[in-house]
Amino acid sequence: GRGLARRGVIADAEDILFLLPAEVEAGEGELGPLVASRRAAHERWRTVVPPEVIGGAEGAPEDSSPPATGSGVQGLGVSRGVVTGPARVILDLADAHRLEPGDVLVCVMTSPAWTPLFGLASAVVADTGGMGSHPAIASREYGIPCVLGTGVATTTIPDGALVTVDGEAGTVEVGVPSESLSH
Repeated sequence: GRGLARRGVIADAEDILFLLPAEVEAGEGELGPLVASRRAAHERWRTVVPPEVIGGAEGAPEDSSPPATGSGVQGLGVSRGVVTGPARVILDLADAHRLEPGDVLVCVMTSPAWTPLFGLASAVVADTGGMGSHPAIASREYGIPCVLGTGVATTTIPDGALVTVDGEAGTVEVGVPSESLSH
C-alpha cells in the first residue's frame, strides 16, 4: 500500500484495502476513482441493517419478538443463573471499553471477537440468537446467565439501568432495588 501511494497509484496506503489482489499486483494507472467508488459502496453497506431471519416463509411475522414483561423483557434462557447488575448497552464492538466488570452486556448479537467481554460481564442479554449461537455457547462456558432472542433488549433496557437476568426463565427485569445486587 505504501509503495502504491508513493507512486501516486492510490492516495493513501490504506486504500489498498479496497483493491483486489490482481489490481494490487498490476499496480498500474490511477486507481483512485475505483477506490473512491468502492469506499462509497462500503459506507452505503455499513448503514444497512440485515434481516433477523434469512429464508423461510414468505414475509416475516408482524411481531415475532417476545413480549415485554411489564418492567422488563422476555427471551430464551440459554445459560442458567440469576444475576443483578447495571445494564451496559453495547451496539458496536468499538464501544466495548464502556463495559465494566460486573455489568450486564446488552447487545444485538455477539461474535467470536466479542468473547473477551464475557470475562467482564456478569450476564449477557441479546436481541437475537438461539441455543446454539455464539453468545449462548460463550455464556455457558463462562458460567454466566444469558437471555437471547428478546427482539427488544437494546431498545427497551436503558443503558446503566439496574437489571436482573434470569438465564433459566429467560427474563430480564428492569429497575430492581440496588440492595438485591448479587454479583
